[in-house]
Amino acid sequence: MRKALISAAAAFMALNASTINGASIQDRIAGIEPLAKVRTTAPLRAARMAYGNPDLDLTAVNAEFWYYGDVYGNGTGVYYLIMSNTEHVKGVPVAEGQMARIYLVADAAADKNNPTLPTGTFTYTEAASPAAGEFVGAESDYLDVFSDPDGSAYLYSYEYKLGPGSIEIDEADGGYSVSGATEARMYDDDGTLLRTDSVTMNYYGVCDFTDPDNLRRLDHDVDMGRLTTLSGNYRDGGGWSLAFFDLQLDHEGFIASGGQYFNLELDTADHSPMNPENLIGSYSPCDLMATGGIAGCFGQGFIYELYGTKVAMGTYLQIYNDQVVEDGLGLAESGTVTITKTDEEGNYRFDFDVTTFEGKHVTGYYEGNVADCVVDYSKNAAVEGLPSDSSILIKGGKGEIVAPAEAKVFTLHGVQTGRENLPAGIYIVRCGAESVKVIVK
Repeated sequence: MRKALISAAAAFMALNASTINGASIQDRIAGIEPLAKVRTTAPLRAARMAYGNPDLDLTAVNAEFWYYGDVYGNGTGVYYLIMSNTEHVKGVPVAEGQMARIYLVADAAADKNNPTLPTGTFTYTEAASPAAGEFVGAESDYLDVFSDPDGSAYLYSYEYKLGPGSIEIDEADGGYSVSGATEARMYDDDGTLLRTDSVTMNYYGVCDFTDPDNLRRLDHDVDMGRLTTLSGNYRDGGGWSLAFFDLQLDHEGFIASGGQYFNLELDTADHSPMNPENLIGSYSPCDLMATGGIAGCFGQGFIYELYGTKVAMGTYLQIYNDQVVEDGLGLAESGTVTITKTDEEGNYRFDFDVTTFEGKHVTGYYEGNVADCVVDYSKNAAVEGLPSDSSILIKGGKGEIVAPAEAKVFTLHGVQTGRENLPAGIYIVRCGAESVKVIVK
């Protein structure tokens, strides 16, 4: 039975630490980007069947929808409908209850900044390029969430992918009436079907458009102090993607506390294999969108819209509150990053002194090892779990992904998929101990 993974928007945030590097901004964004070890929401755990039978009848008390735009490149629009009888943060349940998340395909919105929920009957599809009036079963799910009977703080869930059936949406009394009945399919982590059930979903009321990527900007100066942990990667061309944080993680690598997450994108002289001594120096900002990476510069922070979802990239600070929810984003515009070597044991000090586009001052530092914390993906490096030439063997193309035979491919919702006839979007490829994300066009 599948672990309930983070929603599409949250998943994009989870990928932020693997920002962009390469010869040009287009190459950087389109290239292979390692999945960060940090995920930005508390996990739901896979349920053990002994806990009881799942509740498969949802009478929702709240509903909202997100708009992703023309994901499939066929002139349609994707509307992500979320109905639940429980609290959630960006589509991720944070309390007991049931939730349905339905990937509707309809006519494109006339105004993508103010769309309205489409009405009509939506039927199940597995097509690579779905038509208006269909819902994509592989991207739609039903969750039954409950507390751990053993008393831990974790939530557990039964997760189903929706199968054949239909969803009916009508306007009603200034809101909407939604009713659905579909097959429900539970899979294990290897994509093997475990059981098939039926679910019903009903809602009556207001269903407003919500922008899950409306990131609250930092509104005050921040002295981060010492950031205790470093994780990142180095790639050909001298690009370094580094994440520094003081967040607490659980044993699966999920964020388990509030804290600070500072993402740094900088460029040095090209060298393969990776040589941390190339980092020594002082770095000024550059505009990655205008110039690409420049040796001796760190990339300014920016928001990039990718398939309808906004992603923070470059150099930025993201703060999380005690509920592990984003609580302030600062995109670096100006300032200095200074890196010095502190001893002959491979330890370095990073001093951050940057100012955001809103004029907020962000300072802090990291002191510790680099080589043991940064994965070398350059052409002359051997990465454990991946072939040494993985940059060639794992890549996205038009409707397909090229990867080693042992690799597994997943959507951002955590659904295992094939490698051919894929709709445009971002996919996670897992091979050995490593994960990378690729873009399919």
